[in-house]
Amino acid sequence: MARVFKPKYPKMRTLRGPDGRMLTVRKFATRGPNKGKLIFVPKREPVRDADGNLIYVESRKWAIEYVAANRRKRTVAGYTDKTATKQRAAEIERKIARQREGIFDVDFDHADRPVTKHILDYIADLERAGRSPEYIRKVQSRVGRMQHELRWARLSSIRPDKLTDWLGAERRAGLGERTVNHYVEVAIAFCNWCVAQQRLERNPLQLISKATVVDPRVVRRSATIAELARLLRDAPKRALVYIVAALTGLRRKELRLLEWGDVQLDAERPHIVLRAVTTKSKRGDTIALNGEATDWLREARPFDAQPVDRVFKSIPTPETFRRDLIRAKIPVEVDGKKLDFHALRMTLGTLLATSGASIREAMEQMRHTDVRLTTKIYTDPRLVDMHGAVNRIPRISPELEKREGQRATGT
Repeated sequence: MARVFKPKYPKMRTLRGPDGRMLTVRKFATRGPNKGKLIFVPKREPVRDADGNLIYVESRKWAIEYVAANRRKRTVAGYTDKTATKQRAAEIERKIARQREGIFDVDFDHADRPVTKHILDYIADLERAGRSPEYIRKVQSRVGRMQHELRWARLSSIRPDKLTDWLGAERRAGLGERTVNHYVEVAIAFCNWCVAQQRLERNPLQLISKATVVDPRVVRRSATIAELARLLRDAPKRALVYIVAALTGLRRKELRLLEWGDVQLDAERPHIVLRAVTTKSKRGDTIALNGEATDWLREARPFDAQPVDRVFKSIPTPETFRRDLIRAKIPVEVDGKKLDFHALRMTLGTLLATSGASIREAMEQMRHTDVRLTTKIYTDPRLVDMHGAVNRIPRISPELEKREGQRATGT
């Protein structure tokens, strides 16, 4: 039988010095924004009566004491309203009775555990599931930041109104829509995991909607053939990286992890076999190599290269790529569209579109699963020859062409 009672605590008083000033002591903060830091707090001591006995005061909130399904005695905080606390106690009793019958809804043993411990368990479960270290690091950083700034002490303190207010303030401070959406995804995924692990009865954040993404933060443009030629000429030390990136569409991380064992230059049709662990989608793929890319790689391959040796010793930083563009007198930005290292992947999509490759061929080479990525995001419409495309349409009315020819000759 759950017991509802008001806890009693010793009455405390703040100590002051002879000059009337409040005395302070240094201690490590256990909660709040200064958690883990040394702070100064008022020096306090219990109040005693004339006989030296401690004077106790009742807490504002009621508490609930119950025996859990594992026969352990537990105490959880209630509310300032006694009726609401009794309803909470009855709900706990019903759920414990269901647990003893083998019907598990939520484990109340997790109610008093700090959210930080739940987060550590969540991260450990992601590691067990084989998620990438980059993904785990980002999730841990963002869910940890929300726990710290929103002061999630217990799972019961996770509230949708506080999260939406915080996200709105971050958005007004300059946080992008995509980043805001990722915070929402991380928070919802964490609460879904708590529900699946019987740590929460329901997800309190399941109805939070994502922000509308109007435009990508970085609008890129494709490099032209002439610009690529100047870049290779004026940056000879990094020319191999740039030409391979532009002709294969490999991302920075994929280029950095590329090994000579992945590059099949002596095959009948030269290609690159990407290992699943190196790709963004964690999927093994094959990329075709044209004659120019094959020649560059064959010339750069050392005669004693081992299959596990990296193809590129280093990948240019964004600032290095920017300096190379300026040295080659290539505009970094045109009409608000930026040319950065990832734009070399867009360059491949545009080259495929302008060379007559079909959409399916371009999707396979770019490793896209959505045709909209290939046609809308990774193809620069400025470089597409629309005049030449419409003039390749066969004549529909040949007799009109004949009359135009007669008129031109005066017959």
